[in-house]
Amino acid sequence: MIRHLARAMMAGIFIYGGVDALRNPASKVQAAEDAADALPDDVPFPPADDAETMVLANGAVQVVGGGLLLFNILPRPASLALAGSLVPTTIGAHRFWEAEGAERQSQLLHFLKNAAMFGGLVITAMDTQGKPGVGWRAGHLVDHAGHEAEWRVREAELLSQLARARAQGKADVARAKAHTKAAETRAAVSDINARTVAPARQAVKDTKRSVRALKATGRTTGKVVGRTLTGVAGAAGTGATMAARGVKSAVNSVRSDG
Repeated sequence: MIRHLARAMMAGIFIYGGVDALRNPASKVQAAEDAADALPDDVPFPPADDAETMVLANGAVQVVGGGLLLFNILPRPASLALAGSLVPTTIGAHRFWEAEGAERQSQLLHFLKNAAMFGGLVITAMDTQGKPGVGWRAGHLVDHAGHEAEWRVREAELLSQLARARAQGKADVARAKAHTKAAETRAAVSDINARTVAPARQAVKDTKRSVRALKATGRTTGKVVGRTLTGVAGAAGTGATMAARGVKSAVNSVRSDG
């Protein structure tokens, strides 16, 4: 609201001066000719004999620019146009360095007044109403692009580190699994040995003891059998002798009877 009020206050003097220039251009022709003569020859500017056209054009710029500024329409371009229209007016109409006495003081006052309005218009032209200006946005865009590039590089580095960490983690997991598998295999082998090899060894030892026992028993049995067989054979021989003798006696008895 304050911005709009300040712009409207500045616009009033330009609208009034522009309308006066359009209605009475002849009163300002001399000032326009003096302004054109004061410019260097290499500056592209309308010739002095067309000073009235210059006055009309400058008045039109002030009326249009003042109206836009009054209604807050394109205030920044309008302020630039009005600031530009002040240059020929100030140089041509307020040449205090050529005046003397009271006239000099009056022209100096108007010159400083126009310079102050020029500064106000420049400020208005640069006012973004709290929004970022083109220069700031361009600089911010460059800074943002630089920060984004740095972030992209940092992100790539972090992703690379993450990939290496994942690969290292997978390798560690694989090694841990291999160690676990080897430990399980060793435990299984130990268990198998405990369940099969040890009993087999014990069975072999028991078998050897049994064989030794059998061998010892066999030797003892053989001796007993041999003795038994010898006794039996002796008894059989005695019985046979006695039988033979009985038969022989019987035969002899028969023969005697005959």
